[in-house]
Amino acid sequence: MKTITCKQCGAKAQGTARKQFCDETCRIAFHNEKAKMARKAADPLDFSEGLPKNSGRHARNKGARVEREVCKVIEKVTGDEVSRILGQARDGGFDVQWGPFGMEVKARETLSIPAWQRQVVAAVGDTGLIPSIVWRRSGEKFWIALPFEAFLEIFQMLRKAAELGVELNGGQRRPEQTEG
Repeated sequence: MKTITCKQCGAKAQGTARKQFCDETCRIAFHNEKAKMARKAADPLDFSEGLPKNSGRHARNKGARVEREVCKVIEKVTGDEVSRILGQARDGGFDVQWGPFGMEVKARETLSIPAWQRQVVAAVGDTGLIPSIVWRRSGEKFWIALPFEAFLEIFQMLRKAAELGVELNGGQRRPEQTEG
């Protein structure tokens, strides 16, 4: 008999030259872990241990999908043709441009508006566009954040449109009002 070091737990035990584990439990645990590692190597999209190995690609695809969704919503409501700015992630630009807005689009559960604000302001730079953040959490509606001055300017335009008799209500017609 000689002293061996268990391959699983590192404990010292008495055994023969062929023995590699201190007991049967360590032998089974070692082989189960080895089999799990072999399965993971064979299947890079195994989600059982958390995020997949290609989580960067997954995040990019999710971002592109949400950007396309924002473009479709704008197109549906306004009739304007809007598309994503390709290569913006690599080049440090914003995601979508529509009218005077340079938009950064986010789909996140945890909001990081100050960080997103710095990102979109840097991306818009001195283009003259209004830096805007469009975001949503899973299953919720989209929200937008923009500079307060831009909000006030939009409000003034809506007020002038109303004074001219143009009715605006988020792309929807207001119900006819009756006196009574």
